[in-house]
Amino acid sequence: MCLFGCISFIPHNASVYYLLAGFTLRGLLGVGASAVFVSAQTYITYTFPQSSVFMLSLLGAVGGLGSISGPAIGGGLYALSGFWLIFVTVGLATLSFGILMVFLLPSYDSKKSMQPRDHKCMDVSEAVSSPAQLQRSHLYARIICDRRMILGLLVTMFSAAAWHAFDPILEPELRKTYDLPKSKTSLIFLLIPTAFVIMTPIAGKIMDKLKYLDGLGMTALGFAILATAFLFAGPAPFIPIDKRLWLLLVCLTVSGLANSWIFVPPQEMTFNIKRLNLSSDEEKIAAKGFMSGCWNACYASGVCLGMVMSGSIQEVTNWSWAMMFYFVGSVGFIIIILLVKITELKSWQNLFN
Repeated sequence: MCLFGCISFIPHNASVYYLLAGFTLRGLLGVGASAVFVSAQTYITYTFPQSSVFMLSLLGAVGGLGSISGPAIGGGLYALSGFWLIFVTVGLATLSFGILMVFLLPSYDSKKSMQPRDHKCMDVSEAVSSPAQLQRSHLYARIICDRRMILGLLVTMFSAAAWHAFDPILEPELRKTYDLPKSKTSLIFLLIPTAFVIMTPIAGKIMDKLKYLDGLGMTALGFAILATAFLFAGPAPFIPIDKRLWLLLVCLTVSGLANSWIFVPPQEMTFNIKRLNLSSDEEKIAAKGFMSGCWNACYASGVCLGMVMSGSIQEVTNWSWAMMFYFVGSVGFIIIILLVKITELKSWQNLFN
């Protein structure tokens, strides 16, 4: 990150070197960010097995808090000394926190379950066909084939897409339709992350305390609220309502609140390893690490798809049809959730019959 801030010192006439350095360093930033998210989620779910959903919701709320404070901090640093100061400051802060975590966080180096195996006398064929490797491959296959985990990952992808759907199209809509200046537009962008930060810990606490609540039902409720918000945010072309700024602001706020309800329950569906019946700590950490990697890959894909799809749809049609796309997607997920629930109920009936 510190090096990325220094690319501003590359002469602009050396465009090839500038682009090469920019793409390379951005790629490294992506790798580092992925490693941080995966390790953080794995560590949290392993350390707090009884309240992992609530702790993951706090992690998501902190991310939303960063979305709120990041632009303000970055703008202030840019005003002080330009582009380079932003990334150098954040990079040094990240490095300092990383070193601090090494000493503050407890280690889980168990001699029985976490000790590295000695493969010095094992050739490639033996390593691939060893019982430990086959057992690990079987574990990953069980995780990938789990119906609830697949649904949780798909919902996570849509949640990220719905969050970032407004990024490329909201500012032009506010400027062209409502003639708002940039100062007010930037404040409106804070509505979704602010509502998300407030509601996400509440949703996580409810999921942890009320164990009898089904994550599928809560997710379906979140999609119903989100669909309603997208329906009136346009508003939909078939609804005879004129565009109103207050209605759009309410819909943006509601979408931030609803997004927390399709963000927290899918994490419970994804990271719940009780149904895998794992015995050793090594298997549990491996499973949670694999799940965390899948979750972050889906979330990152959703961020990309959300911006690309909304921008492409508005380019071809308009704002209202872009909102209709996410309304249809929300309704589609409600139908999928109902089908999964019906399938599970039939499985239970067959089990008792």
